[in-house]
Amino acid sequence: MAIVPTHLYNVTFNSSDLMQVLILIKKNEDKMFPLDSKLLANNVKGVTVMDQENPYNETLEKMYHLLDNLGLEKQTSEYHGESLSIALANKLIGEVSEKLDLAVKIRDEIVTVREENFNAIQILNEISNQNINLDEIEATQFIKCRFGRIPASEYEKLKYYNEYPFIFKEYSQNKDYIWGIYTGLTKDIAEIDNIFDSVSFELVKLPDFAHGTLDSAISELKTECEAMNNYIGHINERIEVISQEYQQQVLSAFTKIYNLKLLFDQARYVVDYSNKNAIYAFSTLSVLEVEGIFKGIEGVRILQLPKNIYNSRGIEPPVITHNNFFVKSFEGILKPRHRDTVDLTPFIAIGYSLLAALFLGDLGWGALIMLVGVLFGHRTTNIGRALLTLGGCGFVGGLFYGTVFDTYHLYPAIIMIPLQPIHKVVYFFIGIILLTVILAVVRGMTSKKVEF
Repeated sequence: MAIVPTHLYNVTFNSSDLMQVLILIKKNEDKMFPLDSKLLANNVKGVTVMDQENPYNETLEKMYHLLDNLGLEKQTSEYHGESLSIALANKLIGEVSEKLDLAVKIRDEIVTVREENFNAIQILNEISNQNINLDEIEATQFIKCRFGRIPASEYEKLKYYNEYPFIFKEYSQNKDYIWGIYTGLTKDIAEIDNIFDSVSFELVKLPDFAHGTLDSAISELKTECEAMNNYIGHINERIEVISQEYQQQVLSAFTKIYNLKLLFDQARYVVDYSNKNAIYAFSTLSVLEVEGIFKGIEGVRILQLPKNIYNSRGIEPPVITHNNFFVKSFEGILKPRHRDTVDLTPFIAIGYSLLAALFLGDLGWGALIMLVGVLFGHRTTNIGRALLTLGGCGFVGGLFYGTVFDTYHLYPAIIMIPLQPIHKVVYFFIGIILLTVILAVVRGMTSKKVEF
């Protein structure tokens, strides 16, 4: 129930050991709490912060692109603090990309052409159904036609251009697109093209061999698409072989680069003294324990500082408690402070829980409060955890009363409080207010003078 004492340390090390130190800080993040270097280096001559761009960003972007091309999930495996140089990571990316890029480029180009063919088939089918003769359309000198599709979300915008000299004929639609043709006079077609560009009209280019009744053109396009599908399948098989060959290496490198990138983001904790770096951190560990953490790195020096040395800059040590799940959810009510000699949170947790069991004891209401706690996020928020705890206590109290929503009695009550349900709720809130006030007074009487 006591506040865990903390100490302030200066960890100085060679610049070349930066990543090793950050890895160890990360591994011990539950025991070491580094300070933002900007709070320490502000207006101090000869001292700067490490705010340069993260060197792992570019390599990580390349890794994402490579994983996409290999068809691999962007999921990291378990990380144990291993390091990997950017040069080696880029060498691996280059080696795989050399085998992969040409195949991916060819596949993507074929996919683009295949998509254009699909769109052309869609338009040609509609033209064929409408008995439109393309040869006659092409022969006209005073009218121009454009075939294509408009995103369904943009189609309604055409109504704002009703006064302009064009006609749009809709052929078909699905949830994503409206397919059709727009026509206008040759002298106005440039302006009309701009209107349809503004609503994201996608022009579908018809093949040069599309003439007459169009059946042969549609058949030829379908034959081309089938051949493209087969070729894309062969390319994907080749990519799969490359993916299987390099999967383990690439995912391992991705895990390291991803985590090293996150680690370097912690460089905001590093104070740069030109030839040396330093991290200032509060910790619950002793000097010997901190030295033990960094003993594998040559040149690291640990210096314990007075905890109040940076009070003028608004830097105070964190308040550390070792409360369990049941108690921790109530820490926000009387938040522990540095000058507290005793953490009163356990008394609040026990008192609130007993009051909930006594006055809110009911199987139905208890279950409902627990459900609300789950919806609030019992794993992530103190409110959710507290409601889950109080609901559980209310449910346990309901086992003694044998009631469900104060209406149904499942069995004779083991104990009974002769109060109306509304009075029980009022007494519950009076009880928690009195308990909180009493404990606040006790805390004020037992607090010590702030002396870090």
